[in-house]
Amino acid sequence: MSTAVTRWMRRRRASTRDLSPEKRKARGTECLLFWCRKIVGNRQEPLWEFNFKFKKQSPRLKSKRMGGLQPPVQYQDVHTNPDQDCCLLQVTTLNFIFIPIVMGMIFTLFTINVSTDMRHHRVRLVFQDSPVHGGRKLRHEQGVQVILDPVHSVRLFDWWHPQYPFSLRA
Repeated sequence: MSTAVTRWMRRRRASTRDLSPEKRKARGTECLLFWCRKIVGNRQEPLWEFNFKFKKQSPRLKSKRMGGLQPPVQYQDVHTNPDQDCCLLQVTTLNFIFIPIVMGMIFTLFTINVSTDMRHHRVRLVFQDSPVHGGRKLRHEQGVQVILDPVHSVRLFDWWHPQYPFSLRA
């Protein structure tokens, strides 16, 4: 292999490692909502944007003393933001990809690496249908896998970010 190709592959791997640590904060969160939309821009072919809205689990669910289902928290303050402690993972792909329904599932694994064509990224998301109890590790092959390939961009927005989508009715 030529040195130019080797350097390019190292840069590609380094950029992949740089993207994943910020996505770690979304792990262990519940997928509240999922949607996708077609983006028509100045490109000949449209892009597809896949959005996953996550909410952090309440401390009661993370503890070992989970006593069944908990009632929803009622908002007492008029200034409370219903999206507080939420984040949005936005993955833009070059093609439309059918994915399974993951709403209500717990997001447990995010990996990003180089696609097979070596020109794009490949994103793998794993969801479990039960929360993680007491720091126990779940086997990632047991969950529902979502593989998005080829990926154009990956972004993670916290609930307070200006580009975080919000509803005017909330």
